[in-house]
Amino acid sequence: MDCSGNSSCQAYHSTSLALHQLAADEGHQYPAAAKVLKNDFYVDDMLTGTHTLEDARQLRSDIIALMTKGQLNLRKWTSNSKALMADIPEHLREKDTNRVEAPQTLTDLPQADPHPQRRSLGNRLRQLLVDIQDDEELENNSTEWNRSNNLPKLPPVQLMKFSGNDEDWQSFIELFTSVIHNNPSLSGVQKMQYLAAQLEGQPKRLIARLTLTNSNYESALSILKERYENKRHMVMSYMNSIVHYKRLSSGSAEDVIKLHDCINACLEGLKNLGYNVTSWDPMIVAIAMMKFDTETNQSFEESIDDINSVPTVKELLKFLLKRFRVLRTTSKDSQHSKENKKKSFHVTATHSISCSKCNKNHPLIKCFSFKKLDPQERKQHAVNNNLCFNCLSHDKNEKCQSTKSCFKCNKKHHTLLHLEQKRNSDKKETSKATYSKDSKEAKSEEQVKSNDGAVAFHVNTSSVVLPTAQVKIQDRHGIWQTFRALLDTGSGDTFISEDAAQMLKLPRQKVITSIKGIGEVNAGVCKSTVDITIASRIQSTQKWHTTALILPKLSSFLPTKPISSSFSLHLTEKIVLADPKFNIPGSIDLIIGTNIYAQIVKTNLKRDQNGLIAQDTELGWIILGSTVNPRPPRK
Repeated sequence: MDCSGNSSCQAYHSTSLALHQLAADEGHQYPAAAKVLKNDFYVDDMLTGTHTLEDARQLRSDIIALMTKGQLNLRKWTSNSKALMADIPEHLREKDTNRVEAPQTLTDLPQADPHPQRRSLGNRLRQLLVDIQDDEELENNSTEWNRSNNLPKLPPVQLMKFSGNDEDWQSFIELFTSVIHNNPSLSGVQKMQYLAAQLEGQPKRLIARLTLTNSNYESALSILKERYENKRHMVMSYMNSIVHYKRLSSGSAEDVIKLHDCINACLEGLKNLGYNVTSWDPMIVAIAMMKFDTETNQSFEESIDDINSVPTVKELLKFLLKRFRVLRTTSKDSQHSKENKKKSFHVTATHSISCSKCNKNHPLIKCFSFKKLDPQERKQHAVNNNLCFNCLSHDKNEKCQSTKSCFKCNKKHHTLLHLEQKRNSDKKETSKATYSKDSKEAKSEEQVKSNDGAVAFHVNTSSVVLPTAQVKIQDRHGIWQTFRALLDTGSGDTFISEDAAQMLKLPRQKVITSIKGIGEVNAGVCKSTVDITIASRIQSTQKWHTTALILPKLSSFLPTKPISSSFSLHLTEKIVLADPKFNIPGSIDLIIGTNIYAQIVKTNLKRDQNGLIAQDTELGWIILGSTVNPRPPRK
């Protein structure tokens, strides 16, 4: 059977029924073509609903394939549209010899069609065909459009890992859903493989027993959602981030913007969970103000126009962002001014607060590691880093603005670089030995005299060896750092130096405690304490928790003079020392009082003929007693 337009009524109904039945029976393979057949199409209606040449060709191909299954034929390249026929080569056109003269057709006389719907479609098709110029023009336009919209290839989206953190779940699952789960080109097995590759720790173990199959993908996703898509946990996680945020220590630009970002991110996360956080403004603002340092708090109060009004979170975030921008702009000037006031005893100006010794954010003269060096090593460090000998901060080729000089010899160098000349009659010893020995003694004497906050818990004499130990203390990040401690049975409390406390960065508690030394001598005032966890460097399982009082400095270098290793050679054989460098002068970071000492001391004891004692403790063997260094042999 051939299908054509302009058929008689009876033939048309027969053809229509046949086409409808064919679409119902075989249309599942060609859904677009089946839809056309059900609409009682004419030959020219075949293009209705298509917008490009490729769409029209594909639809025609599907219609022919579907009609072939019903043993129906379409005439090849026949149409009543002159615009279409003009582009068809003459030898490809099919002639209708039975209807050479067909004065009336659907497209020429649409008003002759008794069916309004088909008449309307005919008019739309005719207008569409008029707009299309020809095949070549359409293809050229398509090519030009593709070329103009040919964007550079973007890098692939990196999927994030998920290890079980409640705060990361929402971001992880939304990104995974967008990139992998909703990708129709991926099978269930492939999605399962992508999912397993992005999991770590506990989440990975949850689905480890599921094999890589299509059905197991949905099961794995369901297991993870049941475990981690916990709205209550997510809310608590967001709130804990704000409530337990550490109080600002300095109110710097970096600290201020970090607090701003934390509050903003947590509130946005709560909004996405469906909570109306605008009613929480008084609570959030109150919590945030508790995290302010004194200067930030004062600045915030000054920014409030109405003293009786309650600031909103929007106003709070706006203030923090504005303060960050101001501090970032003026940070260099304010840092220079602050450093000048604190260090005016020897430095008048600084160009950078980056330490050349440890690369941390403080000047070299405040560096804990630099102060541990002897004067000769400090001088060598200044030479290696091209530092000014007078202020330890400018490059040597710049003009130093400092008018200060050495406190000891009044020469043009920093006091920390002072090399004490040896005061004995032995002129033949090398200068290096003189510097390394006498300068340490001079430094020790200077520190004892000038240390306003020092605690005099020991007698400063070169013949006394006080028990020291190297211990580990856990910082705020959970990392164990090594410090040198003095074990003092004459102290009722544990003390820690300001430098060590800053390195640990643990939260402090404000107190006002007067410190008394020997003879009720006032040794200073403690203004803050810190809770610390001490561990043995030998047995890491042994830990002690205590509260340490923070003081500016604790002691002079111990021992005050180097002790010859020959004195303790016999005593220290076959034992593990708590402080392997007990005989070398060094700074004290911690004083362990009787509150801890009583828990670590053991009963084992060793003595030698030189007056030294080795006492066994949980920290290792400590050395104490008194001795006298022999006179160095003459060369």
